[in-house]
Amino acid sequence: MAESEEALLQNFMQEMEKVQENWGKAQEDMQEEMEKLRFTGLAANGYVEIVLNGRFRVIDKIKMNPKWLQRFSTENPEIISQAIQAAFNDAAEKAEKYFQDQFSKAMEQFDENGLGGKGQGTGGESAAQSQIQQPQIRPRLSTSVQEMKA
Repeated sequence: MAESEEALLQNFMQEMEKVQENWGKAQEDMQEEMEKLRFTGLAANGYVEIVLNGRFRVIDKIKMNPKWLQRFSTENPEIISQAIQAAFNDAAEKAEKYFQDQFSKAMEQFDENGLGGKGQGTGGESAAQSQIQQPQIRPRLSTSVQEMKA
């Protein structure tokens, strides 16, 4: 290999190391931001509340109205479990919606910068959008609000 080719290869390798470092830093920053996000889920007309972070972890105590809890712990304890599930799902749906919106904004920015090649996919989406599927909202466990009313 000629000296100039070796120098080019060495420069390329140095640039790739910088890209890897930047990518790792970006991932760490994103994880920190996800930890700071908060999504509140409610169920049973607000008698049950759960707060999730951006990593879908319950970050605070599950809050329940004491009178509501006392009533259903004796009458129908299954309602308590259903309400907790419904509150969790409500918070998770809010988080998923937030992430979908952020993804859409990123794709719009990607296209505006001329990097997406508009019209190259099917239906006019960018090449990037035609290859990347947006996350789907998980089906929600259905809990009748009428059953949970206190």
